[in-house]
Amino acid sequence: MFDGIDKIDWQKLRVPDAPKWIQGLVSENTAFRDESFDEIRDTYIYERPDFAKYIVPYIIEIIGQNHANADIPLLLEFLKSLRVSIIRFISTDVAMVESQFIKSKIDSSIEIYKKHLSSNNSETRDAAKSLIKDIENS
Repeated sequence: MFDGIDKIDWQKLRVPDAPKWIQGLVSENTAFRDESFDEIRDTYIYERPDFAKYIVPYIIEIIGQNHANADIPLLLEFLKSLRVSIIRFISTDVAMVESQFIKSKIDSSIEIYKKHLSSNNSETRDAAKSLIKDIENS
């Protein structure tokens, strides 16, 4: 699930703890899982396409594997809000290459999100439905 995570120059991106946070998103320890998400969010990821382009594939992988420990609704909502930020970057020609990559990665994974429409968890269904709607309406 975390293939290649050690090959990314996280130090250069000024987020040396990112691998720990990404892996923490599937931790059995709820407090550590929540803290890991908060750390990712608090890196100004919404304003850092250079960083987000490395995080998004791992989050999609976690969602796709429907990892038992992951907070899938939270991650789906995160992708939705990140997608909105990225569209804003694209419309202003800021970090165009990274932003287009992120949007494409999120949008092209729609089949993964559709699998969550039949989840037993209503929050997961609702978050998946909302993200899918945004993708399909753009």
